[in-house]
Amino acid sequence: MTSPVYAFNKKSVCAVALDNSKNDTVFKGNYEIASYATDYFIFIGFNVKNTFFANAKVRKAFNLFLDRAALEEGENGEFAEFVWQPVNPAFGRLSGFDLPSSVFMPDLADELLAESGVKKKNGKYQTAALTLIVNSDDAFKLSLADDFAAQLKRQGIDIKVKTLEYADYLSALAAGEFDLYLAETLMPQNMDVGILSSSTVNCGGAPSSSLSAIYKALASESYSSPAFDEFLEESPLVPICYRKHCLVYTRDFASSPTPSRYNVYSGLFD
Repeated sequence: MTSPVYAFNKKSVCAVALDNSKNDTVFKGNYEIASYATDYFIFIGFNVKNTFFANAKVRKAFNLFLDRAALEEGENGEFAEFVWQPVNPAFGRLSGFDLPSSVFMPDLADELLAESGVKKKNGKYQTAALTLIVNSDDAFKLSLADDFAAQLKRQGIDIKVKTLEYADYLSALAAGEFDLYLAETLMPQNMDVGILSSSTVNCGGAPSSSLSAIYKALASESYSSPAFDEFLEESPLVPICYRKHCLVYTRDFASSPTPSRYNVYSGLFD
C-alpha cells in the first residue's frame, strides 16, 4: 500500500491529513503545514489502591508539578495542545469560562505534600518506588511519559517508566499492576468529560465527581469556573494534552486552509 507521504512526495496527491506525532515524515517540494487540535486526549491516571494516591492533595501536587509550558517548548510542542484541565481548548463553550492559563505551582505542590506527611530529604521525597506504565507501540506517548517522569524527578519524585506492548499494557491495567498510567481516549464532540469516569478509562479508581460537574457547567447557560477549580482540587487525573494532527498541502492552492478536527480540508478549496 502506498503511504500518504509517498503519494504526496510523488505529486500523486496535493494535500494529505496526518497524525504528525506518529510519523517520522520527510516532505518534498514546496508545501505548507497547518496543524489543528483533535479530540484525542492524553492524560496520566492514578491507582488509588496505592494509599499515596488515595490522598487528593497528593494527586493535586502531581498536577501542579507539571510545567506544561516547558512541554510546549520541547520537541513535542508541535504535536500537542497542552492542557491542565480535561476539556479541549478548541471546544466552543469553553470560551465562556475564566480559566488560568497555567497551574504550574511547585511551591504549593511542596506544601501539599508536606501537609500529607510526605518527607523530603536532600531534595528528594521519601516515597515508595513509583511506576508509570505506558504503551510501547506509540513513540509520542512514550516521549510524553519520559517528559512527565523527568519533570517530577526534578521536583524530587522518582518515577520509573515501564514500557509495555499493548496487550501487556492492557493486562497490567486490568490487574492494577501500576501506580500511574499514561493513556489516551477519544473525547465525544459534546466534550462530555464524564466518560473519563468510566472503568475502561479510569482504570485506577480515582474519585471523579468533578468530571460530571464540569460537564454540567459546560451545558449550563450561566458560565462559571468553580467546576474547574473543583477538578484541580480533586485531580482524578493529570491532563497532559490534546493530540494535534496536520494538513500538508502544496502551494498550488490560492487559499489558506483552516483545518479542524471535524473538517480537515476546510477552506482548502475556497
